[in-house]
Amino acid sequence: MAAIPVIAVFDIGKSNKKLVCFNREYRMVLEQSVRLDEIPDEEGFPSEDPARLQAFLTGSLEQLRLEGRFDPVAVNFSAYGASLVRVDQEGIPLRPIDNYLKPYPSGITENFFDSYGGKEAMERKAASPFLGNLNSGMQILRIRRYQPELFEKIRYFMHLPQWLASLVTGQFSSGLTSIGCHTLLWNFSTGHYLDWVEKEMILPKLAPILPETGAVPVLWASSGMMAGTGVQDSAAALIPYLLTFREPFILVSTGTWSVALNPFNDEPLSKVELEQDCLCYLRTDGRPVKASRFLVGPRYESSLKRIALYFKMDPGILASMPFDPHWVPEDLSSIEFQPEKYASSSHAFHQLMHGIVQKQERCIRLVLGKAPPGHIFVDGGFSRNRVFLGMLSQCFPGFRLRASETGQASALGAALIIHSSWNPGPLPDQIAPVRDLE
Repeated sequence: MAAIPVIAVFDIGKSNKKLVCFNREYRMVLEQSVRLDEIPDEEGFPSEDPARLQAFLTGSLEQLRLEGRFDPVAVNFSAYGASLVRVDQEGIPLRPIDNYLKPYPSGITENFFDSYGGKEAMERKAASPFLGNLNSGMQILRIRRYQPELFEKIRYFMHLPQWLASLVTGQFSSGLTSIGCHTLLWNFSTGHYLDWVEKEMILPKLAPILPETGAVPVLWASSGMMAGTGVQDSAAALIPYLLTFREPFILVSTGTWSVALNPFNDEPLSKVELEQDCLCYLRTDGRPVKASRFLVGPRYESSLKRIALYFKMDPGILASMPFDPHWVPEDLSSIEFQPEKYASSSHAFHQLMHGIVQKQERCIRLVLGKAPPGHIFVDGGFSRNRVFLGMLSQCFPGFRLRASETGQASALGAALIIHSSWNPGPLPDQIAPVRDLE
C-alpha cells in the first residue's frame, strides 16, 4: 500500500508537545503527545530544554519517514509565544529557554521607559502592557544590560516557532505572529520595530522577517519535503475559523492559557484595557487581533487531581461530567480551592469551573468591542468540558456559543498556512467544524 501524503505539524505547547499529521483533505491521521521534563536555569528556575525539544522533533520526524505508513511531504511548526531561543554563530542554543513565568528582576526597567517616551506611551504603541518575562523584548533587554558577555556571543534571538523551523531548514528567521505576541518589540501603529530596539543595538540580533505563508526545502533536499517558517500558536488557531466563517466571531482558545481572541475588533487599545491586561496579537497578514488571556492550565490540572484524589475518581471521568444548570455557586472568597469542603465530586468540580468561568467571562467582555460578534467558538481542551460550556453559555445568553470539533486548531492552522506549498488540491469548505451545545 502506498504511503499517504501528509503534512507533519509540531505543535509545541508549554505543557504538551505534539506531532500531528493531516492528509490532503486536512483530516487528522496521526497524533502523538509527550511531556518533556524541564531543566533548571542558572538560578535553578525550571526551564524548557532546547536539546530535548530538538531530539523530540528530529526523532519523531525520522521515525515517521521510516515507518512508511505516511509520506511527510511538508512540515510546519506551531508554538507558544514569549519564549526566545538564543543561538550562537554556529546556530547552537545557548543555555535553557527562559521561562516566561520566572519573576522579572527589579531595577532593569527603572530608567528604560523614561528614555523612550514613558511606559504608558510604549505600551500603547506595542499594544501590550508591561509583563516582565512575558514580554520577550524585556528578556532581551535584561541580557543586553546585565549580561553583556552573553549578549555578544548571541548571533540571533529567535522565537520558538522560527527556531524549530530552523532545525530542519538551516534558515534563521523572525515571524510577525511571534513578534506581535506581547513582546514590546513591535510598533503596531507603524508596522516596524519600536525605536528602542535599534537604539539599544538589538536589531542586528533579530533574524530577518520572513512570510509565515511561505515554505522552503528541508536540509535533506533529496526527500522533496518542504518546511514552513513556523507560526505562533494563538495566531495559528484563528486560521481555520477565519477560512470557514464569514460572520464575526470571538475565539476562546483554551490550554495552558485561555485566550479570548476577537479578530474583528480593530479599536485601538485604551488605557483602561491595558490596565486590565488586554493586548493585541498580530495575524500573519500584519492585522491586529484584540485579545485577553489568563493562565488556567496549572490551576485546573492541580485542582482536578485534588478532587479526583479526595473522591477516589478518575480525573477523566470528572472532566467529562455533565453540566447541572440548577447548580448554585458558593462564596468564592476562599483563597485556595478545597475539594473536601464539598459533599460530592460534582459539586466540587462545578465550583472549580465556576471560578474559571468567571475569569473567562471577564476576558471575553474585554474584547467584545462596540459591535460585539454574535458567535463565540470554544477551542482546545475546554471544548469538551460540558460544565465549562454550560456555565459560559449562561454568561452570554444573547450569543451563539459553539464548541470546536477541530481538536487541533493550532496545528491545523499551521498546516493550512502553507497549503499552496504542499497540497495540490483545493481547501475544503468546512475546515473548522463546530457543534451547538447539547
